[in-house]
Amino acid sequence: MLKRSDLNLTKKYLKCIDIETSLRIAKAMAVYSILESKNKSQLEELEREASLERKFSFADVSGTIISNL
Repeated sequence: MLKRSDLNLTKKYLKCIDIETSLRIAKAMAVYSILESKNKSQLEELEREASLERKFSFADVSGTIISNL
């Protein structure tokens, strides 16, 4: 994610260039921020699914071992 300090630095640089370029940079930063947050939420979802799969596979294995005793 973008930090406040990144935005402050960017504001300084955006003042030094023309408006059209400034708007393109700002739009790119916004898109990047959105994509980064979506990727983070997708990664968290995949980690949750993997965690559940590990729990279920462990339960299956332990259930099989117990039933074989």
